[in-house]
Amino acid sequence: MFLESDVRIRVHVLLEAGKTPKEILRQLGISRPTVYKVKATGIERKVRSGAKKSLDREEVKQILMVDPLKSIRAHAADMGVPHSTLALAVKNSGGKSFDLWAPQSSYANPLDYAFWPHIESKAYKLRHPKIASLKAAVNQE
Repeated sequence: MFLESDVRIRVHVLLEAGKTPKEILRQLGISRPTVYKVKATGIERKVRSGAKKSLDREEVKQILMVDPLKSIRAHAADMGVPHSTLALAVKNSGGKSFDLWAPQSSYANPLDYAFWPHIESKAYKLRHPKIASLKAAVNQE
């Protein structure tokens, strides 16, 4: 198969020679949109900016400290970056995210994590036809 630049050059040369797009796509075995894109834009491709925007750790800290109650999504929109990029920068800089709140919550005590496997093992040991028998089996142990 040809390189993309080779294909674009060949299409351009054939267009300059007066061939129709249908003849070109049959001759080169390429798709119709490729021929029409080369016809519309020429040989050169559009120049892109290159690498994605990266965030400096100190820059992130300063921006977040200005308005700490503002959401990550709102800060990211102001900065012109995806919210996932900013969230990852916060995580990498040692910041806390709302995803990490569960162990400190009164709803999810760390002891719950310690006892849950024990309770599951007792519950799955036998098949219990009713909830009452399941509760009795767990409380018995």
